[in-house]
Order: sequence, then structure tokens, then C-alpha cells
Amino acid sequence: MSEQGGGFPRVIAYDLDGTVLDHGTLPKRTARTLEKARGLGCVLAVATGRAYAGLKEQIRGMPADYYITSNGARTTQAGRETPMLQTLLPGETARAAVALLRPLGACFELQLCGGALFEREMLRRWTRQGGFSLPDAVRFAGSLRRLRIVPDAGDFLGADGGIEKLSAMLPPGTDIPALCAALGGRFAVEAVPASDAALEMTARGVTKGAALARLCAALGIRREEVVAFGDSGNDLSLRCAAGCFVAVDNAAPAVLAAADAVTGSARAGGVADFLEKYVLGR
Repeated sequence: MSEQGGGFPRVIAYDLDGTVLDHGTLPKRTARTLEKARGLGCVLAVATGRAYAGLKEQIRGMPADYYITSNGARTTQAGRETPMLQTLLPGETARAAVALLRPLGACFELQLCGGALFEREMLRRWTRQGGFSLPDAVRFAGSLRRLRIVPDAGDFLGADGGIEKLSAMLPPGTDIPALCAALGGRFAVEAVPASDAALEMTARGVTKGAALARLCAALGIRREEVVAFGDSGNDLSLRCAAGCFVAVDNAAPAVLAAADAVTGSARAGGVADFLEKYVLGR
């Protein structure tokens, strides 16, 4: 399936924040369009950096057959709690990465099998770097399931059965792509930019794209039968697992450059626009 036409996708994979969610909310038209595609036989796979244990109930209730979470560390079939696939980041690797990044001014979030740990400093950074008010940041954190706000996430490394993903926010001006490359060269991790001032780490070989490819192989679905949507650096790997990779128009420059097609933003219902035009035939 491509923007130019030819074929009907059997799998539609989509990122959440910044791709289909507008300030944490799924526009009604996007939800209806995804449900229509599902009704025609398309398998819907959420592919998010969020932890499965931390997803809000309303997010779990959105149109989806599978959840690829923590940048591919876990794949779960909708309606089930036990993961189909799960690959953890070793505790010693996470501790070494934290020790390297902390002197650079990093603060951290840990996505664990049993929930998420969020450093208090991360909330302060959101107010300074992300344009959020402190009450907004607190409300966001409080909206997540099984989340604890702690002074130092490093005190909990290796807790709750293992680490799915380690996220770090750094001071403005940090060369995030260069830092990701350095981390990948030094440790057995996949390190990807999450924003201009943040990065995310999973175990080596663990990406959204790798998880999507494994899911499709299990379902007997070929790459060319997959369309995927994304906006951020952690979505770039989806391009290797999809016959058509679509970026929203406010995506990161690297994502726009890699995309096979570009659609509108989450607020504008870009994913719905693309699916209505090229999948539903409207």
C-alpha cells in the first residue's frame, strides 16, 4: 500500500502522542476512521513510547488489536495483560547509562514491568522546557496508571521485575543525536531522540519497528501490507517494517525526510485524512 495507491493494508500501525492524540485526546473523527478500517478487516496496532502499565484506561479503550509499548519492549494483545513479546533492558546497563548522563544534567523516567517511576525534576523541566505549567505537568503525571513520582529513579533500577525503557531529559542545547550515537556505541542499547532535549533507551535490537515486524511475521502479514504513522525519532524504525511510512506534517525533520508520505497534524486529523483517501476510498 502506498500513497500512490495499489493494495489494501492488512495492518495499520500508529504512534499516539503527536501522531493521533491531540494534547492527550483522540479526535472523534480519527477514532471513527480507525474503527471503519478495522471493520474492513485491518489489524490496528498502537506503537507508542508509553509503558503498557502506565496507559490511561481511555487510551487502552481506543481502537486497537495490539499494543506495542515502551518503544517495542513489550507487545500485548488487546484485552490481555500477559505480553506476547517482551525484552528488558538489563539493570546494570541502565545504571551505567544513568551514571554517564546524570553529570550532564539529565533527569529520568523508568518504565518498569509493574509501572513507571518519574523523577520530580522531570516535572520541573516540563515547566521550563516543555511550555507546560506545573499544574498541567502534575495533572499529566497523575493521569497515568501505576505511576510513582520519586526524587531519584536510579534508586529503583532493576525493581519490579525489570526495565522496559529508560528516558532522559537533558538541558537545552544538548546534542541529542550525538549523545544517542555515543550511548549506542558504548552500551548494548537502542538510543533514540524523543525531542530536542530528550532521549529514550531500550535494549539493543528493541525498537517499534522490530516489534511491529515480529508481530506481522506472527500474523503472516508481509511488510508491503503494512502502513505506519509517526512523528518522532522513536518512530523512524517503523519505516523498516511498513510498506508505507507516513509522517504528520509537524513531525521531526528526520522523520519527515524518511517518510514515504506526509499528512496533516493530529489536531487536523491527518491520520484520518490519509486513511479516508487511500484506504477507505473516500
